[in-house]
Amino acid sequence: MYVVGPRGESNDEVFRRLEPYESCLREEFGIEDFRATLDAGSNHFAGIELREDPKNRENWANIADWFHESLVAYRRILTGTADQ
Repeated sequence: MYVVGPRGESNDEVFRRLEPYESCLREEFGIEDFRATLDAGSNHFAGIELREDPKNRENWANIADWFHESLVAYRRILTGTADQ
C-alpha cells in the first residue's frame, strides 16, 4: 500500500503535500526512508508491504484485514479524522 499524487503531479509536489504527515506515517507504519519508493523510479511513496503469499487462500483473511487496517490508518493520518 502506498501514496501517489494525481496524474501529472511531480514527486516534489507529492512530498511537499505529505511533509506535514511524515512523522505520523513514520510512527504508524515504521517507514524508515519516507522518500524511498517501493520500486525504483516509481511514484509510489510512504509505502508499506505485507509479506504474505496472496496465492495461498489461507492467507486471504489476514491480507484483507491488513489492507483494511492500513487503509483506516492512512485515512486517519491524511485526513485527520477517525474512520467509522
